[in-house]
Amino acid sequence: MRVGIITFHRAFNYGAVLQAYALCSKINSLNYHCEVVDYRNAKFEKEYKKISIFTSKSVRTFFSAMINGRIRNKKRDLFIEFITHKIKLSSKQYTEKNICKANQEYDLFISGSDQVWNLELTGNDWNYYLDFVDPGKKKVSYAASIAKFTNDKKSEDKIRKILNGYDYITLRETSGKEYLESLGIYNSDLVIDPTLLLTKEEWECFSRDYTMPDNIPKRFLLAYFVSPTKLNYDQMKCLEEKLGLPVVLINYSHRKVNGVINLRTVSPGQFVKLISEATFVITNSFHGTAFSINLNKEFLYVLNIEKPEKNERILTLINVLNLKNRDYSTADIRKGIDWKEINLRLKVMREKSMNILVNHLLV
Repeated sequence: MRVGIITFHRAFNYGAVLQAYALCSKINSLNYHCEVVDYRNAKFEKEYKKISIFTSKSVRTFFSAMINGRIRNKKRDLFIEFITHKIKLSSKQYTEKNICKANQEYDLFISGSDQVWNLELTGNDWNYYLDFVDPGKKKVSYAASIAKFTNDKKSEDKIRKILNGYDYITLRETSGKEYLESLGIYNSDLVIDPTLLLTKEEWECFSRDYTMPDNIPKRFLLAYFVSPTKLNYDQMKCLEEKLGLPVVLINYSHRKVNGVINLRTVSPGQFVKLISEATFVITNSFHGTAFSINLNKEFLYVLNIEKPEKNERILTLINVLNLKNRDYSTADIRKGIDWKEINLRLKVMREKSMNILVNHLLV
């Protein structure tokens, strides 16, 4: 059976490409022929295109390109290299104009993971809902997320109609399941993020293909924040003092942070390598949290106070694994994590998700 995954494999952030890699790799390890459909969403392609001073349309964009362009373009190149060489992509590229031709290539389509059903994020692209798939073809989702719910009745009616045509639906968040139930869709399950389908040993093997950036000390505190604030940097500095460890910061903002090792161009593979080699991790990122747990790293997670809705993914995982004591605001860093108990809980979650994947999605 030929399996095609529709997901955010060209959104240049670590979680997006690593979850695409993980799901495709795991399915192929089960002796299926699986590919990530190389679908080019118009909104994403515009958002992640190379920055050039020569195409700047204003003084502001010109100086922005001057300041941020080199680092951003280098990051883009590293992601393209990873996507091209590590993710099994379809040989054909697809856009909204020709995505229907993918029906000729696959027997089963999987939507997910990531916020593939967030219409605001995708620019109202219904292809992530597999709206292009021919009748009779099997359609399922793995750890799909809506994230931002629409109140538009026309869109809700279309969501209801499309998803009622799915053979099986799995989601990554409780709120998504509850939202679908409000639309009268009850045939859904919750599963873990694709990156957690791979074991600690599998990710360690993966990371051996990558080298650490230069000048990284043997023991260090790794900091990774999505949309970092001054408060995040203050929290990082406070933890640095308590631990007595030098800070390595994955930093793609336009300015360096003083007193730390700023890493401006980290590939997806190096991202995993850095977490694997870190002594301690502080992060506000779901995938930063997930990889820290999966790789058994002492860590603290930081919640978003201003936008609490962004905390759901982290809190869902934290609550299931009973790791609420790793919240930055309340944690006692003198107490280490009982990884034996956590790994047992994670194993149960992984086995449940694998059972759904094998016995309900890939049949």
